[in-house]
Amino acid sequence: VRLEHHKNTSPRKVPSGRIFQSGQWKAGAFFAQEKKEFKAKLGERALLPCCRELPSPESLYNYRVYWQTIQTEVIQAYSGGKPVPDSVPVNSKYVNRTEMDLQNLTLLISPVELSDNNTYECIVQVLENGAYRRACAKLVALVVVADFSKPVISAEVPKDACGSTEVMVTCSSHGGFAEPRVSGILNNMSVNWQTNLSDSKDSLYNVTAKLQLNLTEEIFLTCTVEYDVYKVSSNYTLSNRVKTSSKREGRGGLGWSGWLRILVVFVVVFVICQTLSRHLRRDLPALRSSPS
Repeated sequence: VRLEHHKNTSPRKVPSGRIFQSGQWKAGAFFAQEKKEFKAKLGERALLPCCRELPSPESLYNYRVYWQTIQTEVIQAYSGGKPVPDSVPVNSKYVNRTEMDLQNLTLLISPVELSDNNTYECIVQVLENGAYRRACAKLVALVVVADFSKPVISAEVPKDACGSTEVMVTCSSHGGFAEPRVSGILNNMSVNWQTNLSDSKDSLYNVTAKLQLNLTEEIFLTCTVEYDVYKVSSNYTLSNRVKTSSKREGRGGLGWSGWLRILVVFVVVFVICQTLSRHLRRDLPALRSSPS
């Protein structure tokens, strides 16, 4: 076996505002890092773990720690136990929204914004023999999620619908992130919606889905909006009201409206009979006493 000797290469120059390139150098080779995923709701807090925990905050004096995006935009930078001056641009979107724990090196982002949906890297160097040596690095993917509103389902049913009727059903939801997918169940059967989605990767999504149905009987419909690992749904019952009424009339001979008309007629006849009876009882003695 022959061992080849590799010469030490000089450090690459990094543009201003950037610290390290992603990945990890080891024995002359470049290895990709394993990336872990963490989720956070819009407007809440996100805690991103680093690759090392120090014995105490005072131990930071012997370390350099950098948090940056995968695009190498610096978020937090510490060296010798103190923040690195001018490492974070004053106009950075992370100013006044991020903190780093000085012991476990966790990065806090609060409140979370949609633009924080990104991959971040924590890089740790340790001071040994007067020089800093790279100790570890970790990639963390932050997935930002915003809850969609409860779907609103509506249907356009003609007032004079009778028999088989074409109906357009609409399901809409708004104010969510990430990109949603709409699914549905119709009487225990899956259905495909025609989805119209507001095309945006930097703002909240609104979604409207439509479904054309041939309504012949009462149906039970579910509309579900799925986004990332979350979902929200609504139920809706739809029936052909005119047709249902016709069926009842065919079975009983009379519908409820027919029975109502009969009841009204009966009440009117009853009142007239009562009135005539009272008049007869009042006038009958007079008729008997009058001379023939």
